[in-house]
Amino acid sequence: MKVKDLYTRGTVHIPRSRTLQEAAIQMREQHIGALVVTDGAANDHVAGVVTDRDMVVRALAKGANPVATTVGDVMTEGVMSVPQTTDVSDAMQTMFSHGIRRLAVTDDDGGVVGVLSLDDVIQAMSRERRNSPASCAASSSGTEPGACNRSCIPEKAGLAPIPAAPRPALRA
Repeated sequence: MKVKDLYTRGTVHIPRSRTLQEAAIQMREQHIGALVVTDGAANDHVAGVVTDRDMVVRALAKGANPVATTVGDVMTEGVMSVPQTTDVSDAMQTMFSHGIRRLAVTDDDGGVVGVLSLDDVIQAMSRERRNSPASCAASSSGTEPGACNRSCIPEKAGLAPIPAAPRPALRA
């Protein structure tokens, strides 16, 4: 399987001069946990990446003001990237060896065209497993070998998702 089969197309950019509050709002509105940071020049050169975790660990946990602290103050310089033609197993190895959860995906010209996240890979593996012959054979329940009634897939079996456990209240 290739990276081009899994990655999330498009990237959300933010100039390094923007505040953490602006970055947090953009993350919330886009339903994402990382932004590609640009230098803010006309060519929007990629300068790095900032994640929700970067913002929390490098700034907020230290008492930094999210309105006064810039993205450039907490971002990770540079971006690890892979061409979209890379095997997913090689991309995963890159993630593990560098201790990261996301990789920029580049096209043939080296331009960033999207992001491959660990979540993208896990979702693809889950889909692949649910649709595999072994998974279907195990759920066939008396039908001919290889036939799949898809009862092993929760949404097809009429099962409801398990609600999350309540979180303990924070103490001031």
